[in-house]
Amino acid sequence: MSIRSIERALSVLDCFEPDRPSQSLSEICSRLKLPKTTVFRILQALVDYGYVINTADLKFELSLKVLRLADSVRIDSDMVRLARPYLEEIAEATGETVALSWINGDDRIIVDTVECKHQLQLVLKRGERNPRYTAATGIVFLAYDPEALEAYLKTHPENAETMHSAVAEVLEKGYAATTDFRVKGSAGIAAPLFDMKDRCIYSIGVYGPASRIVSNRDAIIAHLLPGALKVSQLAGSRLVNRLPPFAALKP
Repeated sequence: MSIRSIERALSVLDCFEPDRPSQSLSEICSRLKLPKTTVFRILQALVDYGYVINTADLKFELSLKVLRLADSVRIDSDMVRLARPYLEEIAEATGETVALSWINGDDRIIVDTVECKHQLQLVLKRGERNPRYTAATGIVFLAYDPEALEAYLKTHPENAETMHSAVAEVLEKGYAATTDFRVKGSAGIAAPLFDMKDRCIYSIGVYGPASRIVSNRDAIIAHLLPGALKVSQLAGSRLVNRLPPFAALKP
């Protein structure tokens, strides 16, 4: 089987979504822009292997066998496991401390870190908690959660103009940057991670002295955004491929 055949078979499987669990041959062909003979051959192979079934109304659906694959995924530590190599890669490329943060209630928790080798650094520890919507990471979380943003602005109306501007920048550029949050003279740049349900409840951030982070901002972003894109893709997000600026990045 060629790589092209595998790619097409995976594209067929991707057509089945929670809001469209049943698909006709014509619907799949129209979506993928492939000939009916090609799509039918792929579907028949998937039926033979038990991953797709024919329905009484001449449509196709995923079978329960697909759940066996899902059961093989360690959901509890999936994002941490997927992100770790990219945290290390970004830390090596930027020379700064990199952290993976997660939303839990009203807190954002650092669940993994890679420390830099500089003597002067911002020390971040696993398990460290901070208020949910503060600093670069907090702005990222608000940018991709309209309900949370609305709730935040109701309790912090004095920050409305500043936060709207910051959120708009995240949605356009894919990252947030702040200075002087934890320690005066420190800075951070954070990007969103999306899980298989397209939720932004994790974020990767690069942190250190403002003198280094600000002066190396473009280089940091050049490594941070592709890393965030790749982790989100590995986590099963499909939304991330349609969001600016990630849609313009090379896979």
